[in-house]
Amino acid sequence: GRYLKKPPISGSRLAHYTCGATLSFTYLDHRTQTYQQETLSQADMLRRVVQHIPEKHFRMIRYFGFLANRV
Repeated sequence: GRYLKKPPISGSRLAHYTCGATLSFTYLDHRTQTYQQETLSQADMLRRVVQHIPEKHFRMIRYFGFLANRV
């Protein structure tokens, strides 16, 4: 689809899911170069995902300069 090409977090990164309560996932901490595990409530996870949704009619510029398609 047009709106969602891939999920915000893949199923392989989900470590634990408690039905209706918490969600645990792993991520790579680039400062220490180690994998960390974080546990969030569903509301906190949703807040983090919603931050990345652009406003209505917001123009997303993905490529510019020599990476542009029309160059």
